[in-house]
Amino acid sequence: MRRNPFPATEKTDPTSVRSDSGLLASPSSLASDSKNARKSSAIRNSLLTGKELSSLLNAQYGVERKSPLRANSFIQSVGFALKGMRYLLKEERNFRIHVLLAGFVFSMAMLFQFAAWEWIVLLIGTAVMLSTEAFNTAVECLVDLLVGEKMVPLAGQIKDITAAACLMTAMALSIVGIVLFWPHLLLLVQH
Repeated sequence: MRRNPFPATEKTDPTSVRSDSGLLASPSSLASDSKNARKSSAIRNSLLTGKELSSLLNAQYGVERKSPLRANSFIQSVGFALKGMRYLLKEERNFRIHVLLAGFVFSMAMLFQFAAWEWIVLLIGTAVMLSTEAFNTAVECLVDLLVGEKMVPLAGQIKDITAAACLMTAMALSIVGIVLFWPHLLLLVQH
């Protein structure tokens, strides 16, 4: 049995019942809730079902999958991941910049003969940065798919927040890079 995250609601109003939205509501609030239920029902009826959406996306983008949500085999799953990587490298400028910077940083790490632990920190940080950029791109694509050409302030906020996550990750990785490279640079300057 799940615990109610709002136990005070149940204790303060013993006549509370479940509303259409599944939340606890007092009888007096159910009248306004029924208006909201009609609005949300109208919205739900105007939305596509999962099958309709997947067949539309399959027809529009040529995705051939038996199940719209999962790959049919491990090889197919890897193929979809590689397809996503190709998309990121081909279409996303920021992802390409991060890959080029990672290549430069790795070549410098080889030059400075990093220790194993330094390589591990560098690899994990780079993987987190590239993954964050990939998630940012995925969220942007999803928002564009859902909103289309309309100017929706909340959609802009969502995109800004995911871009901020990329910026924070890049700043953190820059600090990690400075901490890792600083001793090696000091040794180079001293000799």
